Amino acid sequence: MKRISLYLLSMLCFCYSSAQKITGVIKNADSVALSNSTVSLLQASDNKILKLGITNEQGLFSFDGINAGNYFIKISHVGYKPFSTAVFSITNNDEINIPEVFLKKVSTGIKEIIVKANKPMIQVTSDKMVVNIDGTINAAGSDALELIRKSPGVTVDKDDNIHMSGKSGVQVYIDGKPLPLNGEELGNYLKSLQASQIDILELITNPSAKYDAEGNGGIINIRLKKNKLNGTNGLITTGYGIGIYSKYNVGASFNYRNKKINFFGNYNFNHAMNGIDFTIKREQLDTLFDFVSTRKIHTSTQGFKTGVDLFLDSRHTLGFLVSGNFADINPETLSITPISYIPTSIVDRILVSDNIQDGFSNNVNFNANYKFLCANKNELNIDIDYGFFDVGRNLYQPNIYYNPDWTSELNRAVYQFPSRADIDIYSLKTDYDHALLKGKAEFGIKSSYVTSDNNFKRYNVYNNTTKLDAAKSNQFNYKEFINAAYVNYDRSWKNVQMQIGVRVEQTRSQGKSYPINPDGTVNYNVSSFSINEGLDKRYINVFPTMSLNFTKDPQMIWNIAAGRRVDRPNYHDLNPFEYKLDEYTFRKGNIGLVPQFSNNISVTNTYRSKLVSKLSYSNIKDLLGQLVDTVDRSKNFLTVKNIAEQKIINLFESFHCQHKWYSGFYNANAYYTTFKADFGGGNRIVNTKIFSLILSAQNSFKLSKTWTAELKASYNSPTLSGILQSKRSWGIDIGAQKNIFKGMGNIRLSATDIFWTNVDYGSLMFAGQTSTTYFRRESRQLKINFTYRFGNKQIKSAPNRTSGTEDEIHRSQNSN
Repeated sequence: MKRISLYLLSMLCFCYSSAQKITGVIKNADSVALSNSTVSLLQASDNKILKLGITNEQGLFSFDGINAGNYFIKISHVGYKPFSTAVFSITNNDEINIPEVFLKKVSTGIKEIIVKANKPMIQVTSDKMVVNIDGTINAAGSDALELIRKSPGVTVDKDDNIHMSGKSGVQVYIDGKPLPLNGEELGNYLKSLQASQIDILELITNPSAKYDAEGNGGIINIRLKKNKLNGTNGLITTGYGIGIYSKYNVGASFNYRNKKINFFGNYNFNHAMNGIDFTIKREQLDTLFDFVSTRKIHTSTQGFKTGVDLFLDSRHTLGFLVSGNFADINPETLSITPISYIPTSIVDRILVSDNIQDGFSNNVNFNANYKFLCANKNELNIDIDYGFFDVGRNLYQPNIYYNPDWTSELNRAVYQFPSRADIDIYSLKTDYDHALLKGKAEFGIKSSYVTSDNNFKRYNVYNNTTKLDAAKSNQFNYKEFINAAYVNYDRSWKNVQMQIGVRVEQTRSQGKSYPINPDGTVNYNVSSFSINEGLDKRYINVFPTMSLNFTKDPQMIWNIAAGRRVDRPNYHDLNPFEYKLDEYTFRKGNIGLVPQFSNNISVTNTYRSKLVSKLSYSNIKDLLGQLVDTVDRSKNFLTVKNIAEQKIINLFESFHCQHKWYSGFYNANAYYTTFKADFGGGNRIVNTKIFSLILSAQNSFKLSKTWTAELKASYNSPTLSGILQSKRSWGIDIGAQKNIFKGMGNIRLSATDIFWTNVDYGSLMFAGQTSTTYFRRESRQLKINFTYRFGNKQIKSAPNRTSGTEDEIHRSQNSN
């Protein structure tokens, strides 16, 4: 915490007027501001809608860049009567301030009316796509990783690495805070988050300077549910699923809110067993390794979130939030590898490995926040965050060799690998929004400090006794400091909206690897690195962003955007020590890794709010990617390297169709990508290119007042990730939902990947080895879920707080 900067906690507040602008305030009959009211600006001559907007937490709305003419405004809010203003005129130099509007509640003869508004499944804008999870039938009973895998334009490989629009380096956020995990550990964490906890997924492809610069492929922000109703209310969910094995989940959430306080919380429990089939056929020199494995993963997870917002007065809000996730993940893997001599196709020996692993992943985050609303609509936000991750596992790995006819044991090598990672994350940030020069300026500063302590030990097992192999064990400690500042400016003219910004980040990273003594203690007096210049890195980077919207015709909107982003190496990937996966494969870190930088530009067209077309180009320098290299003739190792350069041209199309009882979203993502790298000439040169296509269709059918159905189809053509090329895959999900108990509850029945065709195939050729892979998870499942809501239904929006632990939480540990 000593490195975290002191912050300016108060700023002067003043406002500026702007021409050709319409503003107003919406309240209820009790003079309470109504947020999230829908406001439409219409042309008086033909009632044509020119602009749409929603009110903020103070009930304010504004429209900029209005041409001279006659207009009127329509206002609607759930549970209130619609309202239209009188026609008014505006000239080129006018600013119109609509008198305060007081909406009246819908009058009914019953004590309470429940108004249900259906959100579209997918909403597309120039900078992001919003996938609405709540109410989506096929999402019921799923976890966060499944939802991400099914999102348009997103792919997830067999190692749970996420790609968006063909690019790796995707940053995953939870309520605005990035996760400090990747690979298998990130996958395990996302599997512990159930769909019942999630409100929306935001797929952000063009983040502004306000966001941390981390995330070459963009940002996937998972917004968890937060109740927005007055009084006391809550939600209960339970579900059961069956594929090869069964799984079940239960959860509950509650909320109490009045004018002074909002108190909320939720709890979820999930228990599952999942099966995976995995094969690798690898040829290296004159030897064939035909690896076949089956894997069962026992998972039990518990998640919670609780917090309070204190509304000190109309301008001051103080909030506290605690959230956590606790997961026990215990995979069992049985693998058989016949090893044969290629010229004769005769099996020489058979390797059998029956791996058993005990693992856990625990995370708790604390947040304190403060919001101050200036009298002239300026806003100050302060966040203080602390979070810790405790990740551990103990792998028992027997490697037993048999002769070709299984009649005798040739030899064996048995190992035990206990490992532990403790990660602490501290963050302090301030954001300030200010009216400036007829627009809005955003300023912010942030400091973060991350420590990651990783302990790895290897034991050789002889006749049920273990002996520490100190030479193959180590302790890796890593520290990282990031100080950042940004400025972002947004302004509208008649037909143009401009947003420009710049973010500056100062980074210092320090890493040391220490040997383990024969008694298992760490020798902190000796650093085991021989390349000391790789232990301490300091650099400053500048990340500009720009976005221009052209809105002369509201039915045909154009956007041009450009920006620069970075991906820093994951903490675990920097550890140069070796980790044995089996007798012929091991993982090795790389202390020489440097960040990868991407320059991105895009052009987007939105036609009649239905058809969105986006053409983008990315050039990525020093691309971080996994490489499968060879050693000792028959062995290979996995490591991460800077694979020179990647170029991607991407075309994205999204079309929304709505007709009475039917709603559909169709998405097509086509991209052409190239990889170029030279690791020593000959068969160690990477020069690959491929055209890929990702298609998805999400369809919703309203069968009656209480019945709805869904059908989703997806298709992935062959894709490329570094030196690994995958084959095509596709899948179809179906589901139905019925509302019961007068809309208070619902039952959902769904079947995912009904033809079991969502299978990963892959192949690679590098450094004298050729391999093909087959990976099939338990994606075909039948699920049933029940949800029941209780309590007050009077809607009132709660503040949407994004806490401050951002860039640093993604990269803490890679999987082994």
